[in-house]
Amino acid sequence: MRSLMIGVAALIATGAHGETVQQMISFCRPIANASVGTEPETLQIPRTFETGACWGAFAVLQEVSRGAREPSRPAETRQFGFCPPAEATRSQYVGIFVRFADKNPARWNDDFVPVATQALQAAFPCR
Repeated sequence: MRSLMIGVAALIATGAHGETVQQMISFCRPIANASVGTEPETLQIPRTFETGACWGAFAVLQEVSRGAREPSRPAETRQFGFCPPAEATRSQYVGIFVRFADKNPARWNDDFVPVATQALQAAFPCR
């Protein structure tokens, strides 16, 4: 649990480096638009700093969401307000964020983390 909270703190404090939604859209769009590779569960994405920053930011959000599926820890994870199914993939998280941001251009100058969280809350509400 301690490592999870450190990861969340890192995402909030430094993981996205205060990037705006617009900056993260540009980092994440290549992932959202990626084609699936020949191997199962592989994506053909450019290996750049920007796509790595996007992938890493959503790795933290995906890790945070794992606890939402563990009944013994609902209070700790529901504070983020999203509860994805076990089969949800990181590339799905990225696509959800990009589509949400594209539909909400007024939020493009907002900080990334709250908007990404809101996108995931809309896609994966806790029931």
